[in-house]
Amino acid sequence: MRLQVAIKGAKGLKNLELGPGGLSDSFCVCSAGEAPASAEVAGALNVQTKVVNNCLDPVWGYSGILEWDGRSDLFFSVWDSNTSRKDALMGKVSLAQGKVESGFAGTLPLDPDGTVEVSVQEASDATVAAHEAAAAAATARREDKSQPSLQRGQSSELSTLLEQNDLLMWTFPLQSGAMLFGVDLFFLVFFLFTPSPTAVATKLTFTLIALGGALRVMGMPTSACPELRISDKSIQNAADTVVVSLSKSAYFVRYITSWRSHSDTCKVLATLYVLGSVSRWLNMFMVAFVVFNLVFIVPVQLRKQSKVIEEKIQPQVAKITEQKDKLFAMIPKYADVASKDD
Repeated sequence: MRLQVAIKGAKGLKNLELGPGGLSDSFCVCSAGEAPASAEVAGALNVQTKVVNNCLDPVWGYSGILEWDGRSDLFFSVWDSNTSRKDALMGKVSLAQGKVESGFAGTLPLDPDGTVEVSVQEASDATVAAHEAAAAAATARREDKSQPSLQRGQSSELSTLLEQNDLLMWTFPLQSGAMLFGVDLFFLVFFLFTPSPTAVATKLTFTLIALGGALRVMGMPTSACPELRISDKSIQNAADTVVVSLSKSAYFVRYITSWRSHSDTCKVLATLYVLGSVSRWLNMFMVAFVVFNLVFIVPVQLRKQSKVIEEKIQPQVAKITEQKDKLFAMIPKYADVASKDD
């Protein structure tokens, strides 16, 4: 038997986020037979919602089709999505076989905290066909998005990779703060004294070695030194970020230099002209300093303020875009003018 499972949302979830000021990134899984031991097992075998970032009252609005043997209970489990460690269980609840068979719609209490609103009913053939068609369309869209294009205006894979980087998302605040402080200190020293990079690296290495020797002489154990923990997933994300950046850059260069879009190439030429004109007053070193700091600030703030952006900023952007399209539509086109002259 196939079931149509709707997972609308949850409320009052327990916060498992380790970073200061952050909230858990939650998703829900519905499984049949037995409670899943991990989110990986649950997601592989059953239906799963999307992840709602930085929210303890997520609204998923999910609907999926689940194969059911007609005898087992259903289990709903809510998880905290993590990039640097295993997903953590936030709460779970079971729905008895009798309620599943007769159909259920309502709110279930999660153990240990929170509630989840779901509905379960037997799926009709039309519903199954509609879900399969939607899944096929979603797969086609993902494959289409995988092809680089400047015309679609879609968000780049690069932004996703930035959001998955532990350092940039401050998953471990001590490490992220140390990285930001160290690079900013390097920028400051270079800006004030303009030393040779080789000389700075040599002196810094000597200083660290001398500091380590002093600690050994004082009898301090090596475990007293902070350990830099970089997960394999973070390394992979960093490598993916570099690869995507290089791929996007190469495509952009081919796109512009081949004049595939005259307007885009002209825009780039105008930008280069402006940069060349102001380069005598523009310190590229300071630009690099600002960009580096923004990379550590913007992604995590966008993630924390995602709800505000979605509710307040995106509607305003949509209105502005609509007004722009209306204004452009009022501009006479050459083809229309030529047809009138004929």
